[in-house]
Amino acid sequence: MAGSRFSANPAVIVSNDELTILRLPSQWHFQMIWALAKPNVALLEPPDEARQAMENAVSPQCADAEWDLYTDGQGSGWEKQGVVNPCGLGVLRQRISLPGDLVPRQRWYLVLPGVDEDCWIYLDGKPLAEQSRKSTGMTAEEMWNHPLVCEVTGEIVKDTEVLLALGIFNRAGMGGLYTGAYLVGADRELTAGEVVTALPEGNPYGYSMIFKRKYGPADRTGKLQDAIQDSWTPYRQGVLEKRPGYAVTVLEYGDHPQQQIYLSMPKSHPSGACPVIVWYHGGGLVGDGSDAPRQLWDGNLAVAEVRYRTVGVEFTALDCLEDATAALAWLLDHIAEYGGDPRRVFIGGISAGGWLSGMVGMNPNLLAKHGHSNQELLGLVLVTGQMTTHFQLKVDLRYTRRGTTPVIDEYAPIYWISKDVPPVVCITGSEGYDWPGRPAENAYMVQMLKVFGHPDATHIVLDGFTHAATGENCGYSVMQFINRLLK
Repeated sequence: MAGSRFSANPAVIVSNDELTILRLPSQWHFQMIWALAKPNVALLEPPDEARQAMENAVSPQCADAEWDLYTDGQGSGWEKQGVVNPCGLGVLRQRISLPGDLVPRQRWYLVLPGVDEDCWIYLDGKPLAEQSRKSTGMTAEEMWNHPLVCEVTGEIVKDTEVLLALGIFNRAGMGGLYTGAYLVGADRELTAGEVVTALPEGNPYGYSMIFKRKYGPADRTGKLQDAIQDSWTPYRQGVLEKRPGYAVTVLEYGDHPQQQIYLSMPKSHPSGACPVIVWYHGGGLVGDGSDAPRQLWDGNLAVAEVRYRTVGVEFTALDCLEDATAALAWLLDHIAEYGGDPRRVFIGGISAGGWLSGMVGMNPNLLAKHGHSNQELLGLVLVTGQMTTHFQLKVDLRYTRRGTTPVIDEYAPIYWISKDVPPVVCITGSEGYDWPGRPAENAYMVQMLKVFGHPDATHIVLDGFTHAATGENCGYSVMQFINRLLK
């Protein structure tokens, strides 16, 4: 869809004695200026010709009236807005100014809570800030949900229009600004942690890693816990409104605010106690939010969505794994009290949740520590999960082999291959679209399960689907597997 030149003032969403928070307009002009033929997570930075094309595209002299329109804040990237190949370098542009009636502030900060992956910020064609693999030393897996905060004091002023342009380079999938963009004003210098946690909304995949990786515990303001909590409160209300046939109960299996289970029980079930699907959300073990396929709410299943302590200042991937195990053990002990059938329990999850459910469902030692067995489970649903050792765990435990370099040890579901594993389905996108290597490692695990004599292991490939798109479109395959085993 062709665009035309537009400009709009940011909207005031918070104005008090301490802060002013503005939400930038959600609509941008967009152009994909250089594309990768296929995903390449090993690529450090765009080539020189791509960088030159970006410099030209962010210039005020470059006309953008015929560019496409892009809407931020969708929780997904530009592949959801018409870009066939999301890998490459794209440019977003909009013209903004501070409204003249704002309370004066001594300092202003520009915040991009979620941009995938590398990002260069320009004002009127002048470089302002950079968050790239080269400048930060972070891998693509570490950077995609790392907030970008830069000070713009004196750069953006009242009633003076300025061209804001973002160059965004994506190697693996999704791509683009998938959250909103904000200006935060204050009368004192703010740490990046204070700026990010001041936002009433932000990265749907969480941003706790900012406090560990770059800024350290001293920058934690105490608002992180509230921000995480708020990401689930509106979701719960949404379930109640959209699914009136369900009762939603929030259960606690530990003392930390994230150690919760959101249990959706069908109000009427024709055959007494109903089967249960226990779902672990994704987000690289740092994000916190619901991503269970909507098809799970079919009127027959109880849906138990597990929250776990995400990686940040206090916790590591091992805490995530311990929580996933403890929550499942708690449910096996108590689900009958809420109308669920402990003899018909499935576990599953997307991405990091796929790794968690693979580990809990395949490593017999984990549930045994809680007095249970993985043999109590009816089936495992692993959606585009990492079947080798999770990249976040390799960072937390200071492995020398990190990123996409494969490691298979006791923290890899593949390590626990056995004919005695419960029935399992692995669902991924196709090679070249899903996360690099993800379809191959899932296919390998399923084949090895069969070699070991496993009677019911399946790999389903959603052809042409990216990592995110697989999570969003896996529901029918998930329900086909569940209903087959229930019958």
